[in-house]
Amino acid sequence: MQGDFLPADSPRWSDLVAEMRHDFYQLPGYVRLAAQKSGGVARCFVAEENGFKFVSPLIVRDIPSLPGQSRGGPPRRDAVSPYGYSTPLMHGPPDASTAERDAFLRAALRAFVDRLKVEGLVSTFYRLHPILTLNPEPLAELGHVVDGGETVTIDLRASAEEMWRQTRRDHRREINKAKRRGDLPMVDTSWECLGGFVRAYQATMDRVGAEAHYFFSEQDFLELRKALGDRLHLVVVKIAGRVAAAGLFTEVCGIVQYHLSGTMNEFLPEAPMKLLLHFARLWFKERGNSVLHLGGGLGARQDSLMDFKAGFSNGRARFRTWRLITDPHAYDALVREWEARNQQTAPGPGEFFPAYRKSVN
Repeated sequence: MQGDFLPADSPRWSDLVAEMRHDFYQLPGYVRLAAQKSGGVARCFVAEENGFKFVSPLIVRDIPSLPGQSRGGPPRRDAVSPYGYSTPLMHGPPDASTAERDAFLRAALRAFVDRLKVEGLVSTFYRLHPILTLNPEPLAELGHVVDGGETVTIDLRASAEEMWRQTRRDHRREINKAKRRGDLPMVDTSWECLGGFVRAYQATMDRVGAEAHYFFSEQDFLELRKALGDRLHLVVVKIAGRVAAAGLFTEVCGIVQYHLSGTMNEFLPEAPMKLLLHFARLWFKERGNSVLHLGGGLGARQDSLMDFKAGFSNGRARFRTWRLITDPHAYDALVREWEARNQQTAPGPGEFFPAYRKSVN
């Protein structure tokens, strides 16, 4: 089996994704935007055979030269999936057996890895989708599959009563208090509250001490809206006429993603995000979606963020990453250069990946 690498402006990329159940992470407009932000180039590997299709979006990046490193020879490159759960996708005939699906997946993955080698990529890092899952065994045969922990899902096919029953008691209490106060949840279709969302989001990033690359500007969000169109929704909660909390949600193929959110510092005691998520799940349920994915803790940890999300549902999904080393000789050389530069042992493939990109403060 052979495959092709497509650029973001290829109609074939859009057409193939449209034939599959997908999320916004696989859309060429989003991958192009993510590539621009990370200084890379949007590409998509595709392979087809006997009615099966495989689509794998990624961002190809130059590997920065280390100080004192020889600049001779061709530039070294690697690849990363776009921000979020930009997993490879596979689609096949509805009557295909599990064995046939696995056989195609193995063949497509081998063709993918072979093409990465031909393209001269040293390594590739993928964040796998917790809902649009692939059999991890064929992935592990070619690279490292690392378990990132649990994420929280809400079954939007369940009744409103069942969703409320699964909501933790302290969350229910805060939601009821917010309703009695008259806090106003709404979907801002005009996006007139975008400025309020940006302030709430940046205040939240400040509170949690987020790294610089998590601080997005209003222009960044406008570009995201342009890329996703009506797949992106802004949900806000107002208290006394002011934006107290706001969140961005995506809606694609019945999958709703709780993408980014924030709460203003002065409204933290009122816990408006609980009302926001309660309102959002009912609104997206009414629109016929099947699942709301809340994600997990910071860095997939069992932290206070995970505890907050877990209070809304008993549903869980696994987050995994897939780590490929396609040029072991070049990878090892880059790791040795990194170790010599930083005077420490580099992390292994199951830890930070690729090791040669780890920042050292």
